[in-house]
Amino acid sequence: DLLYWGFSGENLKYSMRTYYYQQEQRSFFNPDDPEQAIPGNEPYGQTTDIDGDKLGNWVQLEARLGARNKVVGGLDYQLDHVVSSPDSILYGDHQINNYAVFAQDDVMLTRTLTATVGARYDWNHLVGRRTLEELSPKLALVWATTPELSLRALYGQAFRAPTIAEMFTEREIGGGIDFVPNPHLDAERLVASYEAGVRWNPDALFALDLAAFRYQYEDLMYFEDVSAELGVPFAYQVRNLNSALMQGVEATVQSQWRALSAFANYTYLDARDESPDRTDDVLPYRPEHSAALGA
Repeated sequence: DLLYWGFSGENLKYSMRTYYYQQEQRSFFNPDDPEQAIPGNEPYGQTTDIDGDKLGNWVQLEARLGARNKVVGGLDYQLDHVVSSPDSILYGDHQINNYAVFAQDDVMLTRTLTATVGARYDWNHLVGRRTLEELSPKLALVWATTPELSLRALYGQAFRAPTIAEMFTEREIGGGIDFVPNPHLDAERLVASYEAGVRWNPDALFALDLAAFRYQYEDLMYFEDVSAELGVPFAYQVRNLNSALMQGVEATVQSQWRALSAFANYTYLDARDESPDRTDDVLPYRPEHSAALGA
């Protein structure tokens, strides 16, 4: 993982990150003797192999156009390739290439009001199968009413393409859980996100941040229990949820004294399935209340 950055004059900064990760996994499992406790039973079972490669490159230019305007733009590329066997229970041989271009403009409209306008375009190609693409804009306003107090409002859209594991996993070896592949899984789209917040930072020792948010999703990816459909004890498939809503409030307190920092966070989340053919409003795996402490 290499990161390089530099300056060209006082108003231009350039940076680049190149990374490569490789994963090799070899495992052996005998469902009749998972602990390999029976003498002489070692030759029986299933050997699985997974070889994964992730290669990426990210380039960004940051230019100051006067005292009140900063422009950022760049390119982002990532390759994911997985080869596994046997393909009857694992991913098979698949590759995803994702190309993206992004740009953002930060403008000080007044001494206390800053606007940010940006967009990102993603082109995601599952080799030999299909291509997904999306343009995701964003807009933000930050008003520093005083040096200690600021208000913000944000609007944006986002896009997440499915991973190889989400589309092609067939079985979780150790747990004995079957998965039904879904190569036609669509991308998850955050079609509208709204956030309003306030941050109060009276001194270096204390900061309080409060925010309210509302996220509207289409084709949200989630795990669905398909055991009854298949007539088996445990089976799941990653599917797209037609429409979902997540809204709530979040509070964060931060404190720092010399080299010691600490924070406390609480989030209330109202998550709902809004699909026309839904059986109920429950959106699974989304806790209503969550909290975190750290130092």
